[in-house]
Amino acid sequence: MVTDAQKRVMRKLGFTAEDEKITRQAQDEYSKFFDNPLCDGHIAALAAIFGWSLEEANQVSTGDGMSSDS
Repeated sequence: MVTDAQKRVMRKLGFTAEDEKITRQAQDEYSKFFDNPLCDGHIAALAAIFGWSLEEANQVSTGDGMSSDS
């Protein structure tokens, strides 16, 4: 099952278009992207996409302070 937060990230990162259904292939590609820890560049890119400070991005990458409505 794909959460709403995962759907938002998948769409923002271009795994699927905003108006498309999340396919199994998109889920597989998304999962492979996160198989290994993200490099600093990927963390910075995600922070920029979502308007996070790098401190917030580091909290998300470690699971600290992450709420279910993010």
